[in-house]
Amino acid sequence: MLSLKVNFQTPARFIKVCIKSINLAIVC
Repeated sequence: MLSLKVNFQTPARFIKVCIKSINLAIVC
């Protein structure tokens, strides 16, 4: 939950995490 709050406070980092998760999903 804390990580989600931090990601919300930093949209850029949140977007990077989303991109990474999408790449992982494509790889998987």
